[in-house]
Formats: sequence, structure tokens, C-alpha cells
Amino acid sequence: MELDAQIPDSVKLGTVVPVATSPTETQDSLPRKSTGEVVINDALDDEVDYGSVDTAWLDVDNRKLHLIGDAYARYQGRELKADYIIIDLESNLAEAQGLPDSTGEISGRPIFNDNGKEFTSDKISFNFKTEKGKIRDIRTREKDIYILGEDTKYISKTDSSEENGDVVFIKNGEFTTCDHDEPHYALKSNKIKTVLNNVAVTGATNVQISRVPTPVWLPFAFFPLTEGKSAGLIFPRDYEYSEELGFGLRNVGYYVPISDRMDLTVVGDIYFSGTYGLRATTRYKRRYKHNGTLTLSWRSQEQEFLNQDDQILDSRRINSFGVNWSHNQDAKAHPTRSFSGSVNFQTNNNARRTFNDAINRANNTVRSNINFTQRFPDKPYTLTASLNHSQNNNTREVIINFPNIDFRMQRIYPLKRKKRIGKEKWYERLSLQYSANAKNRISAPDSTLFSDSTLMNMRFGMQHKANSQLNLKILKYFTFSPSVDYSETYFSHTRNQQFIDQLEIEEMRDTLDNGEVLVSFDTTFGRIEEMIDPGLSSFRDLSVGAGINTQIFNTLEFQKGWLRGIRHSMRPTVSFNYRPDQTLEMRDYIRRVRTDTRPEFADTLSYNKFRLSNQVYNVTPGEKQLSIGYGLSNNIEAKYFSKKDSSFKKLKLINNLNFSGSHNFARDSLRFSALTGSGSTTIFQGVTVINYNANWDFYALNDEGQRVNKLYVQETGKPLRFTGAQIRVRNSINARNLKKIFKSDKKQKSKSDQAARQGRSEAQDQDDLLSLLSGLSLEHNITVQWLAQADSVERSVSNNIISLRINRVQLSPNWNVRIGNIGYNFVTKRATFPDFGVYRDLHCWEAGIDVQPRLRTFNFFIRVKPSSFSFLNLPYRRNNVDGPLNF
Repeated sequence: MELDAQIPDSVKLGTVVPVATSPTETQDSLPRKSTGEVVINDALDDEVDYGSVDTAWLDVDNRKLHLIGDAYARYQGRELKADYIIIDLESNLAEAQGLPDSTGEISGRPIFNDNGKEFTSDKISFNFKTEKGKIRDIRTREKDIYILGEDTKYISKTDSSEENGDVVFIKNGEFTTCDHDEPHYALKSNKIKTVLNNVAVTGATNVQISRVPTPVWLPFAFFPLTEGKSAGLIFPRDYEYSEELGFGLRNVGYYVPISDRMDLTVVGDIYFSGTYGLRATTRYKRRYKHNGTLTLSWRSQEQEFLNQDDQILDSRRINSFGVNWSHNQDAKAHPTRSFSGSVNFQTNNNARRTFNDAINRANNTVRSNINFTQRFPDKPYTLTASLNHSQNNNTREVIINFPNIDFRMQRIYPLKRKKRIGKEKWYERLSLQYSANAKNRISAPDSTLFSDSTLMNMRFGMQHKANSQLNLKILKYFTFSPSVDYSETYFSHTRNQQFIDQLEIEEMRDTLDNGEVLVSFDTTFGRIEEMIDPGLSSFRDLSVGAGINTQIFNTLEFQKGWLRGIRHSMRPTVSFNYRPDQTLEMRDYIRRVRTDTRPEFADTLSYNKFRLSNQVYNVTPGEKQLSIGYGLSNNIEAKYFSKKDSSFKKLKLINNLNFSGSHNFARDSLRFSALTGSGSTTIFQGVTVINYNANWDFYALNDEGQRVNKLYVQETGKPLRFTGAQIRVRNSINARNLKKIFKSDKKQKSKSDQAARQGRSEAQDQDDLLSLLSGLSLEHNITVQWLAQADSVERSVSNNIISLRINRVQLSPNWNVRIGNIGYNFVTKRATFPDFGVYRDLHCWEAGIDVQPRLRTFNFFIRVKPSSFSFLNLPYRRNNVDGPLNF
């Protein structure tokens, strides 16, 4: 029988459709009409779209539609795909399975997609009317969890019995995060119920490794399967046993998504010995506005110690608190206003007690900065308000500068014409700059930071500075720059010393070995008492100066050879400076106090009344200054010919070799200051940086090694006396430096195809080596000093440290090592704080060890990679409180 018409690609059930009476009459394209018709009853609510690549034929007698070869059937968001699909038109049941290929392997296995949820298996049957189905050997994925099972029953959420979502009942099912065909591990249960996009619940569950059962059982388990943010419990991903703290669980808590812009995580640590802690972290983000993180940490630690009185083991509870906050404003948030913050505050070494890592243990100082900046459009003004905090973890001393207000006016030219006609006038180059600052400082140990005594010891001050400068060109090659500087500084507290005219006799007794008692007396003829006077007090400073400088260039060129030239540039400078005498009694900057009641020993002691501990500004009143300064700056660079690209390149040999000194006419003696010289040199593409400085004196020494008002040249015939020198060499090797040194010349052409292939191979090997060392940082610092004595020069090495840091080196696709910090100090002859680790990738598992040998602490783990099953973790560690440097 010939087909009268082609079967359409889609058919709406419940209508009359043309059919073929036998599969033998079917062709791939079905070009002919069928002579028979069949009416399909029990119509569905929507159209079923179906099709196949190879064959589609309708069995009229059994009312079944057969689709072969990349077949599909779609209905209301559900899609069934397989190599072979049979649709029963009577029961509305679709069955799908794969077909053997030419090699006998099954291909085109069924895939069922229900509105984005996909299932794969060996055989699938689904009823479009009842919206229920059966799946054999299922494999599906929810978030990062793969669900596998033998026999599965699927019920759509539109079924009246299930209102929370699509439900899947699985027999002999497995949960895993391993994407391998044969999972390396799984949680297996006989019965599993899964509500898609909601939760999966199991009965008794066994942990299996490579399908081999283990002794580890869970009485029940449930896994959230919701997409996006949702509130829920946070199971501990880390547990440990500590000799000091006992068995403990870490990071167990609860997560709450407050809104689309903010969430909250609360986790805690608990140890069976009585130590516990709590941490709350909230993250917030507003697009094009700001983002940040706030963490509050509290820890209560039970610590045992040996009582010195009765030599028994006692215990004490140590509470600590920490705040970490970071806030970043988006660059697009506001054109003239910015706000940023980084707060790190803690009491009782909270970070060291909470975390066992090299960063927190080696960090002796924590700092905080909060800054608000306002810029004024079309104005040269900037206003900044800030809070600064510094805390020493060893001394537990806290310094807080708040508020700190700073106002700055950029350099302006008040006499410059807005519409200039002709040449610029000399007075138009007159500039003016101004700045003002107000600061309040609090200093106290962290244990008494919030006490009344700390508030009473606050220090407050204000300071403003003004500068005016004029730059003039004279005699074509010289620049003349006169300037005036003025500053005022106000203090809330000053220092006052008073002499107490009181005779004090102290009796001291000393018992000898034979029992004899010696009595002696210590007599004090008066004493000095120091007091702090509250009240606003000011310090004013004025200086007038002028300088003249020019530039001189010398060039030496060569026509042949590698070196083609040497260029030497010099910048000589001569300056004049005047500063009035600030030590006069009328200014009341320097005060004097008696030291003894006896007239023959009576003397006065001078002191700076502004010099106080925790003072906000440091000022030093000085004597009258009428001086001439001189200086010479040198730069030497070479020009050489590069054969790689046939071009000339420059190389800096000496960078900023400076010599400077002064002569003060206002002093009655020792008018010449020391002559200082300093410079730096960079070689090997920035790998080695050498800094050097030296000092010479114009004056001779007496027999006691003191400077005397006698020129050294008059005594020895030599113009200068060497007093000391220092050389600092820093060698730093990292991936960036290595690329500069070993970088292949891309412009060089190969002479043959073989050479070209070889060059590409070498370049590839070079790139592989550099990528392997991408986290490498090898640094060596050495400082050598020379100090001149009366008749000799002593040399010493004050610093000689080599350190190695490797963030991560991928030794192979599965192995990598990390060296946080390891090195050696050749001066103290001891290793620096070492911290290193080894990591192994085991596909869906990972293993590693982190060691800090100096602390005798370590952390070993083998665990499932970070995922929903991170609780499958076997850690073993020695905590920071268990090491020899515990606290």
C-alpha cells in the first residue's frame, strides 16, 4: 500500500491524521499519502511536536507512532530525545531508548528535559496525560550534585498530589559531585526522594569509595537543591582535634540572604574543652555605587597554665574581639566625592587565636583607614576627612587618629591674566599654595581603650601652612626661585617642668655574707617634676629662601663597537635660607629649669615644651639660621647598539648621584654641615638595585673623639674627613624579571622551516617555564655599613636576608607546591618564619598539607573539593595554641 501523503512533522492529538498500515510501506521522507485514517481520542491540552532524522511511521493496528534516528517529542516545555521513541496514541505514553551502532555500542541514549531539568538514562517512559514517568539508570544534576539511580519514578509538579515541585523517587540511588562516568565516591541510599529545585531526602546512607562500601554511615541526609540565594544551615567543613582545645567543629552556622544587595553569614567554632567563638559576616553591593564586607568576630578561649605559687595546673578564660570592614566606592558613583574604608581592629590578638596561618601569626601590626574626599568642581580645593588606626599585636598599644581633617589648595597663580596678550610677565609666575590640617589622637592599650582615663589623655592639634614661590629665567640658562614658607601649629597640651627645692635623704641597707649590715645614704638636692598643661598653645615658623640652578650636559660618542656613547648630565644648585631664632625666651618655645639647690652645682636644663608622648605634631624650635646650601645632582647613562633588532638603546649607569651641604653664617662655630652623597644604580633589567650613601665632615676631632672648631684640612691637609657610608643591595627575581631577561626576539626571522619550527618549540618551552614560575619571588637584601672611628673604620653587615615566596607552582596537572615565606637571616643566624604546603588534585577529591616548622604547627587534609559535600573531610592538625609559641 502506497502512502497518499507525507506524515506531518507535528500532529495535534484528537484529530484525524493520515497513517501507514505497515512499517514496510514507510520511507525516510514519507513522500506518499497513506490510504488509511485513524481517529485519536482522549485529546491533550496542547500540541505535541515530534520528528526524527531517519524514520517515522505509524502502526495503525496498535496505535503507536515510531520515531527512529535523533528522534524527539515536545509537549508543554517538556522534551524527550533519543535514537528510538515510541508514542502510544491510546495511552499518551512515550517510551525512549538508545539503539546499537555499527560497533554494537548503544548510542543515542534517552534525554528527558522538563523546563530546564535534564535527565539521562538507558530507558525513559513518560505519560503526557498523567505527567508521570519511569526512568531506568537515571543520571541528572542539581546544582553541583549528580544524582544516579536504578529505578526512578517521576511525577510532575502539576499533579494534584504534589504541589511543591517535580518529585523524583529513586531506588538504589547515589549522590556525588564527581562528574566521572564511574564516580570515585558517592553517598548511596536505598530510598531517595527528590523535590526538584527544593530538597533531596534520603534514609540510611553509606559513603562509598569507587563503589566500595565503607564503615561510614549517616542515619539520614537531606540536601538543599534550590537555585540562587536561600536561607539555610551551614554544615561544618572543618573539624579538628587539638591537644590544648580538644575536639572541635569549625564554621558551623546559618546563611540568610537579606535582599538582592545584602546577605548575612553567621558561623561559629566550638571545642569540647570550653573554647568557643562566633563570627558574623555581611556582604553588600549596589551596582555602580559601592560594595563591601563587614565581619564581627568574638572568641572565648579556655586556657590552662601552671600556677607559680602552688605549682598546680590552673585555667583561665581569655575573651577577644575583632572587627574587619572594607568598603569600596564605584568610580562611577560620584564625580567629585569618594568614600572608602578598611578597618582591622582587634583585642587580645583575636586573629591569631582564631586562625592558624602564617599571615596572622607573622603580622605584628594591624592598621585601619577610612577616607572621605570632596573635590570642588572648577576650584583648586580638596577636603579630606579620615580615621587612621594602628595597633601593635605584641605591645597591644593602640593609636587612633580621629577626626583627621585636611584641606588643601593646589598651587595657583593669582597674578596670571585670564586673557593674556603678548608675552608672559615675570610676576605672572608668582604662585601660592596653602594647606590646613586638624587632628585628634588617642593612644592606649587595647584593654583600657574605652576607659575614662584614655579619653582624658587625648591630644588635639591644628596646623596650617602657606608657601609662595616665583620662578624666573635669568641669563637664559639659569632658573632663579625665591620662596617664602610660613606655618602655624596649635597644641591642646604642652609640657611643663618645675624644680622642687627639697632636700631628700634616702637610707639604704645592704647585708653582707657575714651578717654585717652596711648603711648608706643617697642625698638628692632637689628634683624635677613634669606636668602636662592643658590649653591651646601655638608654634610659628617662618623661613625665606632663594635658589638658583642650571643643567650641564657632557656627551662622549664612539663610532664603532658595542658602546656608542656616554652621556653625563649635571644639575648644580645654590640656595639661600633665612630662619629667625626660635629659642629666644620671649617666644616661650624652649623652657629652662633648675637642676640643683646648691649654688656651685646650679645649672639649667633646656627642654622643648611641645615634645610630649602621643603628641599630634612634631616641631623642633631651632636657632637662627642664615645659610647657603649647595648641591650637585648627576645622572650617567650609556648608549649601546643592539644586534637583535639593529637599534640603539639606552642604559642608566648611575641614577641621581647627589652631593649636598650647607654653611650657616649665624652660628658662632662649626658653620659647615656634613657633606652627604647618595645615589642608586639598577642593573640586570631591574633585578638588582644598589643604593649607596656616604658622609664627610669638614672639621677635625679632638682626643675624646668630639668635633672641634678646626678645619680638617688645616690639621691633615686633606679637605674632608670620612665619617661613614652604607650600601644596600636588593636582588629580586620574579616572573616579570625573568621575562625581560630571557624574552626571545620575536622580530628575528628564521632562515629555514626547520629553524622556524625549532624556534617555536624553544619559545613554547620558555613560556612553559615562565608559567611554571609565575608565582616565584626570590629576594635577597644585604646592607653593609662603614663607620669611622678615631683611628680606624669599622665595617659591619646590619642586614643579610634571603627569602623565597612561591604562591603556587604547578609541578604537574595534579601536583602543586606553595611556599608562603621561607628564608634565612645570615646576621642572626636563624631561619625566617617558614610556611609552605603541598597540594594534590584527586579529580573530585583533594589532599594537601600546610606546615609552619618554627611554630611546630601543621594542617593535613583529604577532602571532597569545595561543594555541597565539603563535610566529607578528614583533617588532622596541630593548632596555634598547641605549638611552643602559644599564648
